[in-house]
Order: sequence, then structure tokens, then C-alpha cells
Amino acid sequence: MPHRTRPLTAFLVYIGINIVLVPTVSPVYDFVCFHPYWERRREKRQRELGATLPESGKGNAALRRAVEEIVKLRMLEYLAAQKVFT
Repeated sequence: MPHRTRPLTAFLVYIGINIVLVPTVSPVYDFVCFHPYWERRREKRQRELGATLPESGKGNAALRRAVEEIVKLRMLEYLAAQKVFT
């Protein structure tokens, strides 16, 4: 071997680095996750989404009526195919 290996030294360096880095995980996590940017981004996306959706009362009622009409037509087609009305 070109040089001596020192497993105990390597192990102690590894443990020392972990002792230094482990306490920094929680503050970094808190900083990233609770940064005000995410709150602003969520509010901005809600505003954009709200602008693209129809108003809750008018749009939903019209959509509900359209779906009910489609269901009625499909039911009539099914009954006609079964020859219920003949």
C-alpha cells in the first residue's frame, strides 16, 4: 500500500463531522419550510386559481343542470334500447 490506512482516525473524523452537522438539520429545515416565500406563493396560486374558476354559485348550478340533463338523456337512450316504451 502506498500509505497507511487509519481506520480509527477516519471513524473519528466521520463522527466529528456528524456531530457538527446533525444539530444544523433542524434549523435549516425550519428556515426552508417556514420561509415566508411559501406563504406568498400559496396565496398567489389561490388568487390565480380563483380568477380562472367560475363563481361558486352560478358556475356550479349550471354545471349541475347540464350533468342532470346528460344523465336524463342517457337514461332515455338506455330505456329506448331496452324497448321499455314499445
